[in-house]
Amino acid sequence: MKYNIYHSGEKDKAKILFTPGWNNQINKDFINYLGHTYEILAVSLEGIDSTIKLETLYSPKEYVEELETILDEQNFIPDIIIAHSCGNKFISNLNVSYKKIIYIAPSIFKPRLALRLKRRYKIIRNKAMKKLCKLFHKNTAKKYLGSMDYQSLTKENKELFMTLKDYYPKSINKTNATLILFKNDSEIDIKSALKGAKKHGISDVRTLKGYHSSLYDNPEQILKVINENEYI
Repeated sequence: MKYNIYHSGEKDKAKILFTPGWNNQINKDFINYLGHTYEILAVSLEGIDSTIKLETLYSPKEYVEELETILDEQNFIPDIIIAHSCGNKFISNLNVSYKKIIYIAPSIFKPRLALRLKRRYKIIRNKAMKKLCKLFHKNTAKKYLGSMDYQSLTKENKELFMTLKDYYPKSINKTNATLILFKNDSEIDIKSALKGAKKHGISDVRTLKGYHSSLYDNPEQILKVINENEYI
C-alpha cells in the first residue's frame, strides 16, 4: 500500500499521530501549526489521499494494519491519536498504546434508520434513472449522478467509497477518548454521532462552531482541546 507521511515538531515533545479523511491530502499548514506545540506524524493512505492513485481495493482492516506498520517502521509511539472524518474508521481500531484519542467529525457511527433509508432510496432511484436514460439514449440529470465528490472518482475509488461509507466499527478505542463535532457539519449527523458516542461509552463530547472541515480553517480550537489533555 502506498502512502504519504509528513513530520513536524521537535522530538522531545509529546507525540501526535494524525490521519486525514476521505479524498484529502495532508494539510501541511495544519500539521505545522500543531507542530509548534507537539511532535506530529501525519499519514495519508492510498485511495484516501486524493494524490495517490488507488491500485488495489483494500479493506478497512488492511488500512488499520498499514497504519500500525508505518508507526512501527517510523519508531513512532503516539501519545495522542487524532483523525478527521473517514480517517477515524482506521484509528478507531488501532492496536497501539496511546494516552488520548480524539475523533474529529467521525464517520464511525451508524446513522439513524431514517437517514439510512433515505440514502438507500436515493441509491436505488439513481441507479434506476441511469438505466432508463441509457435505455432511451437520454442524458442523466445531475441530481441522479450522486455528489460532485462521487462523480469525480475513478471506478476503483467509487467502489472503495461505497465500501468505507457503509463500514461502521462494532467496537472502537474509547479509553480517554474525545469526540469533536461541528455545529454546521452537513456530512455528519450530530444526533447519530451523539447516540453512537453514548453507545460506545464516550462521555467527552465537544460541539464546536464550524462545518465538516473547520479543523483546517480554525486549528486554534482543535489545539485548545488537545492542550486540555490531562493525560500528557
